[in-house]
Amino acid sequence: MISGRVSQDLQAVVAVTLIGNAGQQLSIDTVLDTGFQGYLVLTPEVIGSLGLEYPRRVDFTLADGQR
Repeated sequence: MISGRVSQDLQAVVAVTLIGNAGQQLSIDTVLDTGFQGYLVLTPEVIGSLGLEYPRRVDFTLADGQR
C-alpha cells in the first residue's frame, strides 16, 4: 500500500526511495502526477548524489511553463 499526504497546494505527495549505483539510498517527496507518461525527472543534484548517469537528455516543459 502506498501512503502519502496532501500538500497545502492540494497536491498528492508520496515519499519515494531511490537507490544509487553504489547502493546508497535517498528518500525524496514527490508530487503524484496523474498525467504521468513514462519518465521520472530528477534534478541534477539528486542524479549526482546517487552517482547516476544520464541515459539521454530530454527537455520537458512543466505546466507552469518552466523548462
